[in-house]
Amino acid sequence: MKIAIGKIIQDRLKEVGLSKKEFAQRINCSTQNVFSILERDSLDTQLLIDISKALDHNFFNYYYSFIKKETNSNFNDQSVFLTDNRVVSKFEERDISKLNEEIQYLNLQITYLTEIINLLKEKLKND
Repeated sequence: MKIAIGKIIQDRLKEVGLSKKEFAQRINCSTQNVFSILERDSLDTQLLIDISKALDHNFFNYYYSFIKKETNSNFNDQSVFLTDNRVVSKFEERDISKLNEEIQYLNLQITYLTEIINLLKEKLKND
């Protein structure tokens, strides 16, 4: 059994509504090369990393599932993703950045609400 990675990538392109031309620009290749990629059963690891980033989808999971099934192995699924020669867990850096922004926003809200509570307490004291 082979993994038809090109077909899987093509399905993801349709899912996200991305044209082949825009996809080609995101992975820095020609549109003609995209058609070639979509016909392949295997890809270079770096190209698959670039495609995974461009389509915000971990295509390596298909290989992980395939190996696990073919070998009847109990791999420890850590939901890791290889990017830029390092491993990143479930939350990629941009996700962590978004979470940090959300934390900053929530901290501001807490400060604001604390001030309102203190003003209300002061008003109750004076009444």
